[in-house]
Amino acid sequence: PAIQPPAQPVESYVKAATRIAKPRLEYAVSLAQRGAYYSAREELRQALWTIAQAHDTETESYYYTKALDAAFLAFKECDDLASILGPGISRDRLNRVIGQHKTPIAEVPDDEHSSLAALRQYVQFAEDALVTAAGGEKFAAELLYTFARVTQTDKSMGQSTLVNAKSIALYRASMRIDDRHVAAANELAVMLGTFGQLFQARDILAQATQGNAPREVWQNLAAVHNRLGDRQSSQLALNQSQKATRNPAVPVTWVEHTTFAGQIPSQNEIQPRTPPREPIDATAKRKKPSWTQK
Repeated sequence: PAIQPPAQPVESYVKAATRIAKPRLEYAVSLAQRGAYYSAREELRQALWTIAQAHDTETESYYYTKALDAAFLAFKECDDLASILGPGISRDRLNRVIGQHKTPIAEVPDDEHSSLAALRQYVQFAEDALVTAAGGEKFAAELLYTFARVTQTDKSMGQSTLVNAKSIALYRASMRIDDRHVAAANELAVMLGTFGQLFQARDILAQATQGNAPREVWQNLAAVHNRLGDRQSSQLALNQSQKATRNPAVPVTWVEHTTFAGQIPSQNEIQPRTPPREPIDATAKRKKPSWTQK
């Protein structure tokens, strides 16, 4: 009998989904460059859905698409909650709004910070659900990084605390999926530095410099060290930046020391390091995440 050629390896559903999602990413970037931010976000969302659906196909479940739906629902419900927040909101009204939502959050403290505590939990839930939906596929990290960039660039969304919190969550999710995503690390560190979380910014940038980090990351690390008063480390980082190459994917316009100076406390006002996410009271009553329910 004739010799048959070896069978070609079957492409996995996730790899095929990634191949399909890549043109969507390119199209989303082109849309954002033309100012069509809403359409760009929808393209990115569909690309994420493609990957989540592929994971579902491979596992014969709806686990990953449910997680993705839960993430974006949490962002939407976060918007709903933010729209009614204000200094005069009563605790009863806050509880009624939260009770109408599907996002599971722990009971919030009964004080003047209760609404912000609730918002943090919505955003944290969304971040965790996005990481789950990605199923470890690193291309999803690039999609989430781009989603955050589009969110930040869209001036129609403003520069509210909620928009910034969403962007930070998206960057963190990107890094949790791919801990070597240097561009996401750089963007996250810049945002944290802008809001005075210099120790976290320093640690993230220091981790990003492990390996072949571009010049811009070293320059941002030097800026953070400078703001922390560590002149020696700042100079060492600047020296390293001269040896590194530039990366167009990492914005150079954000590396100036003045970027961090505008809203950052002075050296005497710098607070001790805080964990990336505030722990939730283990004794608080919490619903089971919706995507784990049958």
